[in-house]
Parts: sequence; structure tokens; C-alpha cells
Amino acid sequence: MNRRIATTTQQSSRQIRDMLQSVLVGELLVPPQRLWLVSAWIVDAPVIDNRGGELTGLVPEWPDREILLSEVLAVFLANGSKVVVVTNDHVANRPFPLALQAAASRLDSADRLQIDEVPRPVMEEERGLHRKRLVTEDVVVWGSMNFTRSGYEHNAEDVSLDIEREVVGAAVNEMEQLYPIGDK
Repeated sequence: MNRRIATTTQQSSRQIRDMLQSVLVGELLVPPQRLWLVSAWIVDAPVIDNRGGELTGLVPEWPDREILLSEVLAVFLANGSKVVVVTNDHVANRPFPLALQAAASRLDSADRLQIDEVPRPVMEEERGLHRKRLVTEDVVVWGSMNFTRSGYEHNAEDVSLDIEREVVGAAVNEMEQLYPIGDK
């Protein structure tokens, strides 16, 4: 199965965020062994709407509010998933890895977290990280969207959700080659 979402700045909607919430909640039901989050820009923005308390049965610790990306990834870590976050080494990205590292430490899960920061280009000819994707053994979300509130809700974006074995397998292989999970 493949689902594609295209938004424009004039017609931005909750489609991307709703799809991302569905993927994350689905993955929390049976946490993956490995999860890669790769994005040039990452902000600790809300990705799950729990204001009505609908997901308290799934994660009892979650308050009745929007749940931040770092909080969701921390639950994966607490459930035994290895999580790799890859982003550009830029001051705008630094709060997210710090929040996730703090959450992992509180949950005694820091050994399952790997954060790879790609150095900023020094010269114009060099390229920094441009990929954007969320990959597990069961699903891949990829496209033009950075993992920021603007990416989820405001920008013109093209995003695909794939669960076909061949597509997901190729994405996992790519992540293993580019961002191998190290032994800590």
C-alpha cells in the first residue's frame, strides 16, 4: 500500500500530521526493533493529539495534551526500540536532540539512542543532509517534509507513506548502509 499527500501553502491541512500520528500510534502498538528519523531540520513539535485523552490506554503517562516528537520517540526507546536520529548540525536543530537525550536518560534508555549530526557545509559546493524520512521494518514515510511544525502543517509538501515489503526493505537497507546502528 502506498499513500501520497500533496499540500500547498494556500491549502495546507492536517493530512500530513494526521498520517504521521496514525503511523506513530500504529508503530507503538507493536514497537519496531529499529527506527530511523532522518531530516535536515527537526523541531520538537507536537505529532500526536492526545488532548481528549484517547491514547492514555496506549501510553498511560501521556497527559491530555499534544505530544511532542521527543516524547513519542522516548516511548519507543522505553519499549526497547533502537532509535537513530540524523540531522544537520545547526543551532536550530540542537534543542531536539537535547530533549530526546534527556528523555532517554530519564527512562534509562540512552544506550538505545543514536544521534548523528551531519556537519554543516563549509563551502557552497558541499552538501549537507537533505533526506527526510521515518523508517522502521514495517513502514517508510518520506518526501519533501522536514520534521517541523511547518513541515507537518504549513508548507507545501509532498509526502508518501509506504508499507509494501519491497519498498520498506529497500529503505531499511539504505538506512543500514548510510546510518548503521552502532553498538554502544
